[in-house]
Amino acid sequence: MSFRNINKVFLFLIIFLSYSCKTIEKISKEKDNNIQTINNNYDFEFNEKIFLKKNNVSNDSFADYYSDYFNNEVNFENNIQKKLTINNFKKPYNGIKPLKMYIIDDYLYSIDIQSNLNIYNLENGKLINSIKLFDKKNKNIPIPTSMSIYDNDFIIGFKTGRIIKISKEGDLIWEYQNDQILSTPIKIYKQKLIVLYGNTIKFLSLENGNVLLSETYQGSDVINSKGGSVKIFANILYFILPNSTLGEIDTLFNEKSYSNFSKNNYQDSINNAYDEIHVHDNFVSYFDDRLNLYCYDIYSDKFILNKKRISGVNSFKFFNNALVVKNNNTIKAYNLKNGKIFWSFDIKKLLKKDLNIISVLSINDKVNILFDNGEALIIDDNKIINLISLKIKDINLLYSQNNSIFFSLKNGKTSIF
Repeated sequence: MSFRNINKVFLFLIIFLSYSCKTIEKISKEKDNNIQTINNNYDFEFNEKIFLKKNNVSNDSFADYYSDYFNNEVNFENNIQKKLTINNFKKPYNGIKPLKMYIIDDYLYSIDIQSNLNIYNLENGKLINSIKLFDKKNKNIPIPTSMSIYDNDFIIGFKTGRIIKISKEGDLIWEYQNDQILSTPIKIYKQKLIVLYGNTIKFLSLENGNVLLSETYQGSDVINSKGGSVKIFANILYFILPNSTLGEIDTLFNEKSYSNFSKNNYQDSINNAYDEIHVHDNFVSYFDDRLNLYCYDIYSDKFILNKKRISGVNSFKFFNNALVVKNNNTIKAYNLKNGKIFWSFDIKKLLKKDLNIISVLSINDKVNILFDNGEALIIDDNKIINLISLKIKDINLLYSQNNSIFFSLKNGKTSIF
């Protein structure tokens, strides 16, 4: 798999956006309302700015759910690619995270809800081959919840706890079975597979599926059906298990690690579906149940922000040194290190209140906030300068490979540009 042409990726997005964009001035006239910066009763950040560059390091040998290779530079002289829409999962993603499609040479590979490995022509989206990974007579065909690629082989995880590695022809290389539910996408890290079950974290060998580490943590009886979260700084892996337990593992020695971050007494939550952790520079941030924000300095082993209350959040995304949050009426960006606000905008007459943030990107040194209805806010120098309509709705994941941009949709389809 090649990611050499990544600099071309944003061209397609930017040019496509330009065909359907509306300026803020035009929207203001239509709605008879100007976009207003909210600047009263808030503690604003005047000493720092949002870090716009992303530390994207492409890797030709593997890609997984967590891979993000968007590049900040755009070549405007390239042409837009033809749009394809493929019904790759063949059913809405209800209760699980979307599964990516992967490019090998001139073909697209994906797995559907019936655990068929499907191969499509990259040029026209036509199905070339469908390989059944399990006997169709089996009434309990496992539902796939994770798909990654490594050296043109696929690692697929299933809700039943089973994990398999197969070739691109569908031949089984190895298999691992566990009796716990697997909802979290599997992460590839230095010849290891990082697997989060309900109350257990496991490291598996990429080569043969053997267990390299297994640690169990007691936590909430409520298991997050959408899985946990995992981030890495140097050799330390930080994670949230689906049972809401926070922990850390030293990946050099394959053993538990203990710091004030994992030992902190966080507030218990009945619903942990919205917990998320984030790593930027030497800071680990944790947003607990869309309510309490923490920021921990790895070097000093101290919290520099502890239980910053942020109320009324409908959706959010971490972006470098910022937490971008949206409620019904406003969108704000918080400095993770001190809780101060980079900017805050009144959007109640600009965007529908039930929209969710899907992705926050840096394009041409501007903050681009994409929502699930295909609209995007463009922010430059603490001002909204544009509102863009992609004319594509119900997005649940945005990612890129080679010179293509993928929009995974909630109905189980994927649109490719």
